[in-house]
Amino acid sequence: MSHLMEKKILVFLPTNPAAYPFSQANAFSELQKHFDVYLVYNKRAVFIDDVRTEGFTRVMAWDQPIKRKRSWMMFLNMWGHRRATKSFGDSFKRIFQMDMEQRNWLYRFLFFYLPGFSYRWTSFLLQFIEQWMGEDKTLAKLVDEIKPNLIIGMLCGYSAYDIDPIKIAQKRKIPTLYLQVGWDNIPHRGLLPYKMDYLGAWGYQSAMFAELIQGIPKRRIFLMGCPFGEVLREPPKRPSEEIRRTLQLPLGKKVLFFAGVSHVGNEVGLLDLLEKFIEEGKLPNCCVLYRPHPYRQFTKNEPNFFERHYKHIYLDPQMKERFRRHIEEKAYMTGHQERLERSYAYNREILSISSILIAPISTFVAEALYCGVPSVVVSFVGKDHAKYSIRYDMATNQFYHAVPGVFNSFSPSDLLAKCRQALSFSENEHRAHIIRSHLNSIAYQDEFSFAQRIDYAVQSILNTNGQSLYHYLHDPLIDVEKKENVVESYLS
Repeated sequence: MSHLMEKKILVFLPTNPAAYPFSQANAFSELQKHFDVYLVYNKRAVFIDDVRTEGFTRVMAWDQPIKRKRSWMMFLNMWGHRRATKSFGDSFKRIFQMDMEQRNWLYRFLFFYLPGFSYRWTSFLLQFIEQWMGEDKTLAKLVDEIKPNLIIGMLCGYSAYDIDPIKIAQKRKIPTLYLQVGWDNIPHRGLLPYKMDYLGAWGYQSAMFAELIQGIPKRRIFLMGCPFGEVLREPPKRPSEEIRRTLQLPLGKKVLFFAGVSHVGNEVGLLDLLEKFIEEGKLPNCCVLYRPHPYRQFTKNEPNFFERHYKHIYLDPQMKERFRRHIEEKAYMTGHQERLERSYAYNREILSISSILIAPISTFVAEALYCGVPSVVVSFVGKDHAKYSIRYDMATNQFYHAVPGVFNSFSPSDLLAKCRQALSFSENEHRAHIIRSHLNSIAYQDEFSFAQRIDYAVQSILNTNGQSLYHYLHDPLIDVEKKENVVESYLS
């Protein structure tokens, strides 16, 4: 057995949205060839039957106490550090304005959000609370039992999912590697009070945010790429006619794929516009496939989709009943209480038969880039939903303003023109390569698979004396400022 095979890796899966992309990419398959890899999942938020578990040395459940979710602390973090980056302040305002159950936490602790509270006060308060909360004893017990040489976590943003494993690891001097889950996790959700030792970032943009905003040194950042990228690059396994029948779409018509977002404005109003354009012959021989976001929040003053009698708008069959309950109950469509696997292969099938994507700002535009599909980004909201306008100025989203094949619509008056431009762009197959070539700025790509990049990063981290590794990061063995490694003579 090699020296590396004797080492143990603990992989921590916090939620369904975090678990699915890594599971579908079989992200830890290469690690399993060289290490004993253990899997710990949060049983309150992960449907383990939907996760690929073969190859792990052992699979264990972790029951996260509700009191450790830290929702209100995340909001306090964003508000207190709002001057560190405009994105923190915007994210806080966006959440404060949303019609979400979590907003109640803001009112309970409103005292802490007074404008006079400074960056230092916020940092002190959060550190004090973290010290008072201590470590998660259940998770700590699992770590003590396994005694891993490295912990791999998922970077979701400021939450228990990020903080608790790092706190436990630091106390035991175990290095940590965190893999970026979503595109906006690094610049929008507050400063992490406990920093991971290494970060696997999507690409150059995320690495820059990690260094400038989170203060993670360049030498500790690996460019991993996007976990679901390889799934999207694979051609669909079913013919387009079969995919259309599954989606209940007419054959022979161009498909305009409308992908909804979680924090929505009036998406039904946009569908009304598209229906009008098609009915009047301004977008001839077209139909629209609408897929609401699976974790959509309820929006006031939005017409009821199911009371519309569209001729050219088709609802994604996978979302039909879930979306109907969401409208009837006026409730947040959360993926933590209700099972819905997010299949990127399914998304790939939809994009394979779509001429263009139409969507407000979202990661779905990045998915379309992987597939070479041009996009129309709806960058306007109505007066009734003006609070949602903040998302269009957030740090990650600036990328969309510079990519060929992405057409930004800033008012209803130019939506038709942008759709026509995107359709014209899609008619030249060579332009799909142009779209994909710009993706590298946000999602690193090379000749290696995502699983191989993780394996190479871990081998790089652990290919040293295990004891010295932690000291190198946190407590250097020598002080070069004091010239402790300078000798009088080689002969002495």
